[in-house]
Amino acid sequence: MTAANGTENRTKGLTENVPLLFAGGITVWLQMHVVENVAYDILLGRPFDILTSCVVRNIGGGRQEVVLTCPNTHKTLTLPTYARGESPRANQPPLGFRTSRI
Repeated sequence: MTAANGTENRTKGLTENVPLLFAGGITVWLQMHVVENVAYDILLGRPFDILTSCVVRNIGGGRQEVVLTCPNTHKTLTLPTYARGESPRANQPPLGFRTSRI
């Protein structure tokens, strides 16, 4: 995998059908590549955006909300975003994400 800064990391493998549980009753099943020594816990891209019909809303003051739609039930969930270091849940796993299953 090539990062935005040009560094490369080999994946350790692929995990299949990993449930990502969000508050509000939305569960999506993802195929995830496992990579060691990266600066993020989870990196979601276009496959996730397409699966959840993800929409980002820009709000005054630099705030954003992410709106997800469950592909099965069509329920929607609106998640706030926070600037680095602003999260009220500091030092906790991100909202809706489980700790590693590996």
